[in-house]
Amino acid sequence: MKKKSSRARRKAAGKQKVPAKKKQVKSSADREETTGKSPRGADTILTRLPEETDPEYHAKALFMLNKTISAEPKNIYALYERGIINSEMERYKEALEDFDKIVRLDPGNAQAFQGRGIVKRCLERPEDSLSDLDRAVILDPEDPFAYHNRALIKDSVGRYEEALEDFDEALRLDPENAFAHLDRGRTKVDLMRFEEAIADFDLAISLDPENAFAYRMRAETKSSLGRNEEAIEDFDEAIRLDPGLPNIYNDRGLAKHNLEQEKEAIADYDEAIRIDPESADAYTNRGVARTDLGHFEKALPDLEKAVLLDPGSAEVYYNRGFARLGLMRFEEAVEDFTAAINIAPELVEPYRGRGFANVSLLRMKEAVGDLDLVIYAGEGLAMDYAHRGAAKVGLQMYEEAIADFDLAISLDPENAFAYRMRAEAKKHIGRQEEAEADLARATSLDPGFFAEDR
Repeated sequence: MKKKSSRARRKAAGKQKVPAKKKQVKSSADREETTGKSPRGADTILTRLPEETDPEYHAKALFMLNKTISAEPKNIYALYERGIINSEMERYKEALEDFDKIVRLDPGNAQAFQGRGIVKRCLERPEDSLSDLDRAVILDPEDPFAYHNRALIKDSVGRYEEALEDFDEALRLDPENAFAHLDRGRTKVDLMRFEEAIADFDLAISLDPENAFAYRMRAETKSSLGRNEEAIEDFDEAIRLDPGLPNIYNDRGLAKHNLEQEKEAIADYDEAIRIDPESADAYTNRGVARTDLGHFEKALPDLEKAVLLDPGSAEVYYNRGFARLGLMRFEEAVEDFTAAINIAPELVEPYRGRGFANVSLLRMKEAVGDLDLVIYAGEGLAMDYAHRGAAKVGLQMYEEAIADFDLAISLDPENAFAYRMRAEAKKHIGRQEEAEADLARATSLDPGFFAEDR
């Protein structure tokens, strides 16, 4: 899923007002996918025989199966059942041994190849896994689960279009499979085909109205399309069905944040942290919401905690940088933005934040360099042009500065900072009457902030 952005403004040093268009961390559904802990249908398909998965059942079943296999070492059914149970218990090495034995005893056993392929996927051996699933499909081309599982493996290695072909075949063979619709929808999300994905999630929900994860995925996708009110309704239903879904409160908080419902979002982040005190996502997002509200002192501890929990994330550093910017701790902010750039130099936000901080520190050449990168990347906002213009005023590049302020005002006609700084530039080149008009406009837009200029 796409990272969300905030829209609030922040006060920086002197007369500057700094907006924060900060990209937040991924939602939990994304993170589960990237860590290999996805609740996708494959996990259910892997363990469809037997359905019972509680530890007591496993212990009893293993006892009986071990006894059976000891007496009958070539009992393929018992080996298969034990392989399934071992995989459910995440004893993948033992599961692999069971499926290997079946394949040696019965090279035409499609279910054994399928089971072994799924175990290899869990062991992060995707190519070996695909080889086994290919064999399973050849041996039993009418088994929808084989296509479904092969699709999931192809999706995991980025072969999305091929994955869709397999999902289509799985659904042709078993059109009532809610998990297949759900997982095909997730692959369409990977391809950013969001409307099609929602159609699949709709079908999954119609087939399985109690599937909390389907509601959650539809909510995530609607949020990506800016349909946050609908997303919140789906999050609400997912929580009603399964309040224990990992990070579900964090994700609903993101949707509320996108609607600028920061206080409500913070309540969700509070609950996410209560459930999982080690959630870097929830601490980051609560810190961002508090920063957007101007509660910088409260935001900073959240973001410092996020840095401790996820020190390899560029997002947590630059979000902490924005909080420090709001507290006028500019040198520390520069350190955070630089740390983020060192981790992920392709991100725009750290350059933006460092540019703002450098203006406050009167490091005008450095500020222009950072903001040039933001603007040349096609990510320029009104305040980027306004701050670059302010830096150019400091470098006595008045005509270029005025051009930047003109652009800032065209993008945001109520940008008081741009009017105020354009007035300053115009004064320096003798355009006194225009300067006074700009200053009057700035004051009318924000009389409190510019009171000392009147």
